[in-house]
Amino acid sequence: MASIPGAARILSLAEAEQSRWILFAPIALGAGIALWFLLPFVAYRQAALAIALAMALSGLALSGLLARIIITGGLLLALGIGAAEIRSLSVAAPVLHHRLGAATLTGSVLAVEARAGGDRWRILLLRDASDIDPAVKIRVTLPEKPSPTIQPGARIAVPAILQPRAGPVTPDGYDMARVAWFEGVSASGRATAPPLLLAPAPPGRLWIARQRAILTAFIQRSIGGDAGRVGAALVTGDQGQVPTPILASMRISGLAHLLSVSGFHIAVVAGGALLLFRKLLALWPWLALRVSVRAVAAMLAGLTVTAYALLAGAEVPAIRAAIAAWIMLLALAFGRNPLSLRLIAFAAFAILLLRPEALLSPSFQLSFAAVTALV
Repeated sequence: MASIPGAARILSLAEAEQSRWILFAPIALGAGIALWFLLPFVAYRQAALAIALAMALSGLALSGLLARIIITGGLLLALGIGAAEIRSLSVAAPVLHHRLGAATLTGSVLAVEARAGGDRWRILLLRDASDIDPAVKIRVTLPEKPSPTIQPGARIAVPAILQPRAGPVTPDGYDMARVAWFEGVSASGRATAPPLLLAPAPPGRLWIARQRAILTAFIQRSIGGDAGRVGAALVTGDQGQVPTPILASMRISGLAHLLSVSGFHIAVVAGGALLLFRKLLALWPWLALRVSVRAVAAMLAGLTVTAYALLAGAEVPAIRAAIAAWIMLLALAFGRNPLSLRLIAFAAFAILLLRPEALLSPSFQLSFAAVTALV
């Protein structure tokens, strides 16, 4: 290695920075995930996994610093490829590849979503299994606002025309088909008539989704008008009823991301809950003198964040932010510095391991870039 110009110097610099190697773990993991998404065929991905493992094995023939770099890099690269493959297989569902004419779909409503300022509505339907097809998720756009009885958990019948999820409009653009795959949605469709209620939602089924709808409606009624719609979106993330002109203005001003429950909302809830619980627990002298109030408050704040993320629809940005918040709160509970590069790297590693598709999300990239720069 010394014969290669600059190689010895690079190794000496790497050895001096051994304490910071852990910061590059999510980068190596992300490289494996990116490789999985870039390779179009399963055989190519299997070959990439074999090459990464061979790279790690080749490091066993070496010694010293170079061996550790090659072995660790190869294993993390293989872990990224494997994590993406496992995640893809875990959400795999039958995919519609051609257009289907009008047919009546029966199933259970999973979600009711407003779009375009409440001008369009759609439902996420878990279609009943048949003799030849399993139960699958289908997103159906409705011709008009659904009846209040069409709630999550209700059984309905709706005539609809189905079609495959469209791919990116521009090369390397937003891929709706890929997003639908990781959401487990098999097809999208357009209803030709309003849905017919077959059975109302049972009391215990999809309780969280119904509570979200109730909270959204309560905020809208309490505030009223367009402000109520924006307020509901800020709390529950249901931005489908925000008027289109307001939504366009927020996009132009760069504030539209506030309407989607993500890091900002989770941080506000986590910080507020942590402060509130610390103040309340400190009022109990018996507890305050025997246990760490900060640790207990951090755990309670974590539970609050989890509940809020579920109430806000458990979207990918909310879940990702909740995982990061839990890591920060655990650091506080154990007396560690929550604003360190190591914890940021650990949060990114955990999120990529659990949700590899987050790597392609601009919100994930920008969030961690911003937090890293701030720290």
